[in-house]
Amino acid sequence: MGVGVNTLAVDDASVYWSETFDGGGTIRKCAVAGCECQPTTVVETTSRSSPIALASGMVYFGSSDDAGSPVIAECPVSGCTQPTPVTGSLDSNSPLEILADPDNVYWTDVASTTIFRCPTTGCGQGTVFAQGSAGTFALDATNVYWTGAGPAQGSGYAPGRVSSCPKSGCTQPTIVAQGPMSNPLNVPTSGWSGPLAVDSTSVYWEDRGTYGSGDGTGNGSLMRCAIAGCAAPTVLAQGLPLPDLIAADGSHVYWSGSHVGVQKCDVAGCAQGSTVAPTDPSGITAFVVDATSVYWTTGWGALMKAPK
Repeated sequence: MGVGVNTLAVDDASVYWSETFDGGGTIRKCAVAGCECQPTTVVETTSRSSPIALASGMVYFGSSDDAGSPVIAECPVSGCTQPTPVTGSLDSNSPLEILADPDNVYWTDVASTTIFRCPTTGCGQGTVFAQGSAGTFALDATNVYWTGAGPAQGSGYAPGRVSSCPKSGCTQPTIVAQGPMSNPLNVPTSGWSGPLAVDSTSVYWEDRGTYGSGDGTGNGSLMRCAIAGCAAPTVLAQGLPLPDLIAADGSHVYWSGSHVGVQKCDVAGCAQGSTVAPTDPSGITAFVVDATSVYWTTGWGALMKAPK
């Protein structure tokens, strides 16, 4: 693997990732059973730091058009020599996060707190799906969920929120969970929103906290709320060191953070997470889960795998 692995994605056959190098990037894949350090190149890209997403046998990623303007492009997971643009020019606003389903591609960009949407059949610049303090986001079969901040209060706090909207669209998002007016830290706030994950019943997110110690402790938390909403989030685990990656599979929630590998917690809660992947001196840069395994990349450019 090359230096600068940005994001991971997995399907039934392969693990995919984007690599960064001077002047561009590459999307590669390796069979879930392993590829003996000989990954397959899916496509060369013009983006040096591209998020990726998988849907219906296609990989979606950030690229650029002939004029050098950012676009979102697609390529079959089997590989291609020339990617197909899905969007027109994004006006110099490169995608920060990309998710996809069979019908649409969704993304946020580096210049706004907006979620955009474009049909997988193609569009111009995409349409605004949700706007206003949208942080990280997640999809399930029917809804889009995102973290962000509500209106600022007299105390000076902008209470953090988790919001949702049907994929068909909405004029007013549903507030799934909201932090207290005086201390919004149990729901991420705008500017440092923690990652988000969703399963068939619940949405999960991380309050990153403010510190992580070398002994694997900190003041971050792992939170849960029913996808229909809750009066107060459930705290699944506390004392986490700056958690910054998250995934869920219906029975467990997985996370990583400062000075820890990949940890897991039962969706009902846990006194302390159990280790799935060990700590790496170079750090864990990304991870994904499938039905049986956890896959992760390290700061040294290694792709690793362990049973869940």
